[in-house]
Amino acid sequence: MGMIVGFFYLVYIIFCKLIYAAVKKSTNKKWIKNLTICIFILIPTYDIIITNILGFYYCNTMPKPYIKETVEYPESIYFENNVIGGYDEKAQKYMIEKYLDGIHLKSIALNLSSGEVVLYSIDDKSEKYQEFLKLDKEHKLAEQDEENIRKSMHEKLDGGIIKRQSEEHNRYVNDIILKEKRAKELNKQRDEIWQNLIARNITTKENMPKMNYVSEFNEMDLNRFVLNFFHGQEDKIFDNIKKKAIAYNRKYFSIFYNIAPDFGGNRKYSNMCLCGFKYDFNDKVFVKKWKHTRSIRWKQMKTL
Repeated sequence: MGMIVGFFYLVYIIFCKLIYAAVKKSTNKKWIKNLTICIFILIPTYDIIITNILGFYYCNTMPKPYIKETVEYPESIYFENNVIGGYDEKAQKYMIEKYLDGIHLKSIALNLSSGEVVLYSIDDKSEKYQEFLKLDKEHKLAEQDEENIRKSMHEKLDGGIIKRQSEEHNRYVNDIILKEKRAKELNKQRDEIWQNLIARNITTKENMPKMNYVSEFNEMDLNRFVLNFFHGQEDKIFDNIKKKAIAYNRKYFSIFYNIAPDFGGNRKYSNMCLCGFKYDFNDKVFVKKWKHTRSIRWKQMKTL
């Protein structure tokens, strides 16, 4: 990718030099030469200049983002993403994997491009759910046991109490392997039950059960000229129980600049956020206080 960009830059620079040489040869007027140089500079950079001028205005006149509350146990959330026009199957899977853990969140509703709503829910009154909670608790204890043994081993290694490859060190290593194996087995059993607990229903926004929280993403209504340089997104999270907004965010995303186009696709707008909360807004409100209790563990490699 870098080589392709570099090649285009090189071609452009050679082209500019040839044109400037022709202009310089044909006239002695300084303002024409300077204008030619300005044009060559502005062709690849004018969009950067305009984007930053407009961005400065919009970013300094927009409402200030806020997060008044974070929620550890929302239980049910309706996500309405009008920026992407609703959740397709891939996006639905992503949202379920990320949020619907059966502990903190038991129901999740997502808007569809058809105008309908898909509802994923877990029956927390069933025997299977109680079995899921039991396995979840056992899994957490198994992971904690493993961490405690690992911590104890490293403290003794660092303190010079035991040596690597010694009989006691090998005993620690074997205990860690057994605990880790047990944790993985419990994680697998728990996830199998969890998969069977999920019910999927298609409904409408009017007929779906009342959700405790509503998270909306909406495209901002900007004029056509501004949309040539960036687009805006407005995020709102509403507490249906307390009947109040608990979080608000507005952010603007720039286009792919002429000087750094999107060679890897056909996208117009980049992920470069000009202002507003740049991170995933829902993570800060809903996921900040909880860990994914049923997802596969992503651990850093640790030296035994």
